[in-house]
Amino acid sequence: MAFITAQTQPEITLAVVTNDGDDIVLRVTMVNRDSKVFPLLRWNLPGDGELTNALFELSRNGKPVPYRGKMVKRSVSEKDYLQLKPGEERSAMIALAQGYDTKPKGTYKIRYHAWNQYSRETTMFPC
Repeated sequence: MAFITAQTQPEITLAVVTNDGDDIVLRVTMVNRDSKVFPLLRWNLPGDGELTNALFELSRNGKPVPYRGKMVKRSVSEKDYLQLKPGEERSAMIALAQGYDTKPKGTYKIRYHAWNQYSRETTMFPC
């Protein structure tokens, strides 16, 4: 059995796919560089691209751009996790306009900032 520790976390990269003046579409890529499985909540890397919480911190010209999109409350169970195996990479395309005002022109700074809930004491996945 594998126990997940606080030190286990994936490498995350953001790449702008399109910036058409009304929306910014990002490709979010996670790679597990650890030797342990990382339990990733499905909605923290939504395969369908749908934002259901504030996954990013945005600023435009140095001023915060608040999240105004859908906020879904969930109870978390083991079935809500993807198993990101050592060396595995997963990506998702996410359009930011569904949750943030990206229409104004300016210099944007974007930071992925998601909370991935799990308990250190919980055995998540067998190895």
